[in-house]
Amino acid sequence: MKYLFLFILFTSVSAFSQQQFPTMEKFGGVFPIPEAEQLLDVNKKHKILFDITSAATNQATEMNKSYELVARLMNLYGLAGVKKENLEIAVVIHYEASPTILNDDSFMTKFNNKNPNTEIINILGENVVKFYVCGQSLRQ
Repeated sequence: MKYLFLFILFTSVSAFSQQQFPTMEKFGGVFPIPEAEQLLDVNKKHKILFDITSAATNQATEMNKSYELVARLMNLYGLAGVKKENLEIAVVIHYEASPTILNDDSFMTKFNNKNPNTEIINILGENVVKFYVCGQSLRQ
């Protein structure tokens, strides 16, 4: 009986342990939590601002995890039923994170490698996200 209970428990848990990508494919997977209370008005416009200030540990080869957080947030809103048209997301890039927004050619000049952030930035940009670079950070 104990093993049957564990099997049922693991089977139930595994049904909710599959990441979903309702808005952003490939990045920012989220887990459905059916017992969570719905607090969002899915018909309202949601405006969100992200500040990205730090670099990845090895920014020459690693994607900045902050972009993954933006994708995850989009997927969370999508999972809640908010359409992309009701999302307005701005990402402001500061200081150490400034190189993450460089195109591959410029990144190659500085780091001798293609920008590991290009793919996710392009996908986010195709999905309502607008990017801005802090003017002070450009001068440093």
